Amino acid sequence: MKPHYIVRLLLMIACSCALGAITTTMGQSAPSAAQKQPTAKTNVAIFIFDGVQIIDYAGPYEVFGGARFNVYTVAPQKQPITTIYGMKVTPDYDFSNHPKPDILVIPGGGRSSANPSPWKPGLPVEDDPRIFKWVQDTAAQSQYVLSVCNGAFTLARAGLLDGLSATTTMPFLARLKEVAPRTKVITDKRWVDNGKIVTSGGLSAGIDAALHVVAKVLGPGDAQFLALGLEYRWDPEGEYSRAALADKYMRFLFQGIEAESLARQGDRDCWENKWKVSAASAAAILSLVDNTLANNKTYGPPSNVKWVRQDAAPAKNDSRSLWQFVDEEGQKWTGVASVEPFAGEANKFLLTLKIARNDDAARQ
Repeated sequence: MKPHYIVRLLLMIACSCALGAITTTMGQSAPSAAQKQPTAKTNVAIFIFDGVQIIDYAGPYEVFGGARFNVYTVAPQKQPITTIYGMKVTPDYDFSNHPKPDILVIPGGGRSSANPSPWKPGLPVEDDPRIFKWVQDTAAQSQYVLSVCNGAFTLARAGLLDGLSATTTMPFLARLKEVAPRTKVITDKRWVDNGKIVTSGGLSAGIDAALHVVAKVLGPGDAQFLALGLEYRWDPEGEYSRAALADKYMRFLFQGIEAESLARQGDRDCWENKWKVSAASAAAILSLVDNTLANNKTYGPPSNVKWVRQDAAPAKNDSRSLWQFVDEEGQKWTGVASVEPFAGEANKFLLTLKIARNDDAARQ
């Protein structure tokens, strides 16, 4: 046989082997991939409305879109809506013509001042019966329903949270307990899964909850892979909860103080806030702080939590005060307010407010 025929034969054999290897590999992987990919009929409907919070709907949109679901927006009318910060969005569908969803997403957002009691504050949309009838009907046809932030109030108003557990954004947790008495409100979880209905905390918590729903549909491995692609630090257990952090007991408005926030840090068991304050003296600052802590009539923690001054009259001074309070679960906390000169700046002071479950930790 001539040499060039031999070369051609070897090339044909090599190509045939390579093609066979490719065919074999594709044949092995294709069924698995086909089983895990959502079909074109896996629909995700995201409700949008005037005042909708951008990340509440865009975060889940990014997650479900990245998982190759068929994602679309639905509004009460087929006309542009304006988000909470002025972004204009044209919905894909209105209530009358959208495809049947497998997953329904109800985001939170701002609301009109026209919302009547008892739902204000909390309800992110107009108190329009047509909205809640649509939510009821659409949820009944969906496999999963996900609310983000105060979107939980929309589900509650539609009667979908009765007998279930739910959460919402931190500032509205107490309000949700009031307006949804047949719902068990969870305060220390990033999202709450009832099987069909999943509710999440505010803003970025919707991304976590959407990834959780992807894990329910496609499996945890796909959700983890998606989170990596989003460069998002996802905790599949959802242990981080904004509402569980200790600073919920330190939400005071110190009126009359001109301050620059320097630090806000801590965890579930302790917290420390620091400000740079302009004032004539440390005593003047501490007096304003002490009066606010004692009266607690502006913004502070839950109404059943009362800060009580601990340092007796002879021990009181112009730069430091000691406090205690008992939280809603009966646990005792220690608090310290202190004021000291700010290094290198005249008439500037460092105000520190610190709390901890452990006495020594707060007093350090």
